[in-house]
Amino acid sequence: MMQRPAFNVVTFILVTLCSAGAIVAMTKRFIPPPPANSLKDSSDAFLTQAMYQPIQWQLIGDAPLAQARRENKPIMLVIGTPWSNPARAFDREVFRDPEIANYVGRYFVCMRVDGNEYPEWLNAMLPLSRISAGMQPGYQIWTLDSQARVIRFIGRSEDSPTLNATTFYANLRQSVAEFAELAGEEPSLYRAQTQDFVQLTLNANGGNRLDRRRELPLSVYTNGPSMLIQSAERASVEPGVIRYMLAAGRFEEAEVVLMEWITSALFDPVNGGWWNSVRGAQLDRLSYDKLTIQNAEMASVLAAVAAARKNPHLAEAARLTFDYIYTVAKNGDGIASCQIGDEEQNGRSKSASVGRARLGTLTPELQRWAGENLNLVLGQNSTMVPRLNNAPALLAPEMVAIRRELRKDRPESAEMVTERYLYVEGTVAARTIEAANLLGDASRLDTALLANDRLREFIVNDVWQRRLSPEPSAEVTFKCQLAYADSELQAFIATGRVVSLSNGLEILKTAMKSHASGVKGVYLNAPKFIGKLQIPQVAVPEVADNIGQSTTATAVRLCAAYGLALGERPLYEVSRQIVEHNANILPTHPLAASMMAVAITSTSDSILVAGGSDAVERCAQLMREDPSRMVFPGIGKVAGTKGTVPQGLFRKSSTGVLTPVR
Repeated sequence: MMQRPAFNVVTFILVTLCSAGAIVAMTKRFIPPPPANSLKDSSDAFLTQAMYQPIQWQLIGDAPLAQARRENKPIMLVIGTPWSNPARAFDREVFRDPEIANYVGRYFVCMRVDGNEYPEWLNAMLPLSRISAGMQPGYQIWTLDSQARVIRFIGRSEDSPTLNATTFYANLRQSVAEFAELAGEEPSLYRAQTQDFVQLTLNANGGNRLDRRRELPLSVYTNGPSMLIQSAERASVEPGVIRYMLAAGRFEEAEVVLMEWITSALFDPVNGGWWNSVRGAQLDRLSYDKLTIQNAEMASVLAAVAAARKNPHLAEAARLTFDYIYTVAKNGDGIASCQIGDEEQNGRSKSASVGRARLGTLTPELQRWAGENLNLVLGQNSTMVPRLNNAPALLAPEMVAIRRELRKDRPESAEMVTERYLYVEGTVAARTIEAANLLGDASRLDTALLANDRLREFIVNDVWQRRLSPEPSAEVTFKCQLAYADSELQAFIATGRVVSLSNGLEILKTAMKSHASGVKGVYLNAPKFIGKLQIPQVAVPEVADNIGQSTTATAVRLCAAYGLALGERPLYEVSRQIVEHNANILPTHPLAASMMAVAITSTSDSILVAGGSDAVERCAQLMREDPSRMVFPGIGKVAGTKGTVPQGLFRKSSTGVLTPVR
């Protein structure tokens, strides 16, 4: 019979193990980090998180592309963002693995791009095919041949939601084998890139015609309809879907979806704003990232549906989202582009989770209320992140008291990406002006208008910059210019400020001219990609973006709005050309929802103009009643050659004729 070890032996072993663990924990902070690689001097958050990996990363450009051709090696291109939970996990757990690092160093030229700094790269590879495949743009790994042609996509998608070290290593080995077998021949996946490029840029089939019978199959992508399902184990909110519903006049359906969304794990009822995604078999594990543009888009659609349906719960959610942007995400005079997740191994967050000590600061009555309405019950909610159990609780006085106490005792502030980007601040100003105007909130409107006025700070030495910090960068893109034009348009609608409309029109015309491709209806987000040795066929229009509205959709909306309001017929014609070019190219997928929405609303040949001394107030009232309408105050050039529009409501045609609306 086997003897059990003596009690004192077991005790000795346990004490020894615990002591060893304590010593490791205490001395860990004194262990110097490994040597830094070539990314150590970078200011971009996604690049610096890889600075201690044993991989010789290179920034995308001439040198690594030339090296791949010279040494006849495949390329590993990593496109990521600081707001991507999978990117952080992969950098932490996979790229630090010596075996993988040695393999990629031996067989690949390794390039890395920060998609937060250069958002044009997030949608450059397989720009159409990736929509149907549901590829997640926040973190992409591509293998290319020595001519920079696509061999393989390695990353998460709707069909392949998981990616770990084992599957990654297998994909790398397969890429090396495919590269050897190709012997200079064109990779098969590159043909898909070529086909996407042709469809988006060459208009090979001639002029398309918009088929208004095409509908977005929303039931496939909503669960109950609680949230947008991206895969079996990942979900997020998608503001473009709500914009599509509004454009289609489906206000009640949009209300139902948003009411489900605010009671999902993705809405933060305490600090405000929306988490980027939720994952896991039960869709209960949060990625503690918040994208500022996504939150601005959500504030706008929440305010629109709240106004149209007179829903106080959605209005409060809009206000909380607005306030998150201008308090937590505020960065000096600017706005941070994102909040970086601080998830721990147990699934909790240092800044968002409410531990026993913080919960204990509440009165017993508030603790009981928080358990019943915010799911803050020790033992039942493993992450202890507040989640709204019912919409009416959002307006309860207990919610106000709990929010005040938990914000006051928050142990750690969230980490923000502090670089200032024009495309971020312009989009945020546009959407929050729109949200405040729809809410009828004068104080918040002043805050958003101030953000719009500060956009002029991006003009340095008479040149528009895409980034202000840590140093100015003059590589302004289509996305940047459209964001500014959009913000000025919203400022005019909300205030009647004529100079805003003039400023917006000037930069919109510049943008459309400088980003035209030579093909009608095709405008490139960034015609000059980094490096002279280009990766083939990546300079394409951005037609889908699951962070905010795509540049193509924004261009359609702005050209139609400015063109009709100011009688700029060429701009209006551009909006129709873009729609005709893309009408039957895009798949019916939520990532294309914003483009489908503007295709419905912006191809109208008229707008509504409110006249009289109360034109601005009347304009806001009409938009609250029906957010799908384009309504302008009859001020300045909107009034036409007469300079004034009489009291009442008028329809203005693309030819500039004003007709009274009864």
